[in-house]
Amino acid sequence: MEPEQAMAEAAEAVKQLFSHVGNEARMNFIYKLIGNAGDEKTASMVHL
Repeated sequence: MEPEQAMAEAAEAVKQLFSHVGNEARMNFIYKLIGNAGDEKTASMVHL
């Protein structure tokens, strides 16, 4: 399976799960998914 297809299928599964959990659980999941990307200097350099 191609990575793009795997991500699309994972997104559908997460969408279904999100309907069964609260907002705090959703936010925790998203934070864990992206980690500290917002704090990294390399992440900010991508926008240059």
